[in-house]
Amino acid sequence: MTAAQDIANWAVTADFAECTSARKTVVCSVVDTIGCFHAGWRDPVAQKTLSAARSWGSGNAAVFGTNERLAPLPAAFVNGVSAHALDYDDCE
Repeated sequence: MTAAQDIANWAVTADFAECTSARKTVVCSVVDTIGCFHAGWRDPVAQKTLSAARSWGSGNAAVFGTNERLAPLPAAFVNGVSAHALDYDDCE
């Protein structure tokens, strides 16, 4: 099972009946980020960021939504841009 499948499985089976407010906020934020990433990784700004980051060096860090591997810092940058390209901060 992939990490994404593990996260998805956890998200759909989690029991929030006895969760604290802080835990609910964390869960909301994680699910929100994954949803925003899923919507944003194809956004033009994310694709332009990936195009620029390719010149910063290859490596073994995943660029989510692609088969590409970059050095850790460029991959984190691209993944962060993708996760925030369409982020509307809807969690309380």
